[in-house]
Amino acid sequence: MREVSQVQAIDVAIIGGGIAGLWTLAMLRKQGYSAILLEKAGLGAGQTIASQGIIHGGTKYALTGQLSGAAQAITAMPGKWKAALQGMGEIDLSHAKQLSEHQYLWTTQALGGKLTAFFAGKMMQNRMTRLSQKNLPDFLPANFQGHCYALEEPVLDLVSILQCFAEQFRDCIITDANWEKREEKLIVNQQVFLPTTWLNCAGEANAQLSNAKQQIRPLLMTALKIPTDAPDIYGHCLGMSDKPKITITTHPYDYRNVDMGKVYWIGGQPAEEGVGREYSSHIQSIQQLLQETLPWLPPSWTRAKENYQCIPINRAEGAAGGKRPDFPVIEQQNNEITIWPTKLAFAPFVAEKVIARLPASHYSQPAFPQKEIRLSNYCWTKQ
Repeated sequence: MREVSQVQAIDVAIIGGGIAGLWTLAMLRKQGYSAILLEKAGLGAGQTIASQGIIHGGTKYALTGQLSGAAQAITAMPGKWKAALQGMGEIDLSHAKQLSEHQYLWTTQALGGKLTAFFAGKMMQNRMTRLSQKNLPDFLPANFQGHCYALEEPVLDLVSILQCFAEQFRDCIITDANWEKREEKLIVNQQVFLPTTWLNCAGEANAQLSNAKQQIRPLLMTALKIPTDAPDIYGHCLGMSDKPKITITTHPYDYRNVDMGKVYWIGGQPAEEGVGREYSSHIQSIQQLLQETLPWLPPSWTRAKENYQCIPINRAEGAAGGKRPDFPVIEQQNNEITIWPTKLAFAPFVAEKVIARLPASHYSQPAFPQKEIRLSNYCWTKQ
């Protein structure tokens, strides 16, 4: 890679084009910092595009009957995202698509007394609403005999979120970036930058970029291809325990071609339990779960194994003894900050905490040749 003679000083170089890096970039630019973002693949590659798009507000984590640290920490996040979606927040995501205003929590049987009392308590009244028979979502049948709650937690179309960032910050994002770090200099596309701060937001690749300690918690997600006219499902089915039996969201099969049908993206507890399992065995367990939680779905969708894909996903997180961290993990060593957002919803929180660590802005935004920004497609799409 040929180095040019002129070195451009900038405030921040962001490595990694997932949601945490993008939200932080937007906030930096709004506050007058000069910043560039480099992504080695398509924007959103890795954990961002693999997520279910749920902006958690903590309800799922509160099902134990008490508000855990995770539940309390994430409570404010849906409000920040909703403000952004309305163009009234810290950043503008008003052109992004909201798949569902709510996610739903449904049961196919009576709840235990402890959970029933907990759901009715003051602690949960602002988080969820029990739905009457006439207000049930479309994926539940008219003769549904269980309970259904609407949670104040939106579900977002992640590709449209990525498009929003790409359109607004085309002058400072490079995808498929071929870059190198030479001492404190960043060299990319024959340009040389000298960042005051390096910000690593690269998910699993953070382990190669810094000495900060990381853990990997794997999942085995499942994509079930369904027809375009299938009902959209967004939410969790709850059994007799305090953990959802299954979590399902609905997405286009391919964002470039809406005629290719849709996908039920299946995660939650079965994705954790499926790690290490043979794919054929895992598909059988998912089929059984669908029969238990959504028995009214047409067998032509759920019984054909060729409709399923098993997709392993690695959740890269800051080290927390192998357990899910309650908060994002932010590590700093000199002028290098490494972050793991833990959850998609935490992106605003991460940006705020990172900017609080930065020195004042000193440099103007560099001239950056604008090129096409490649977005990652869904991980089940045949590329």
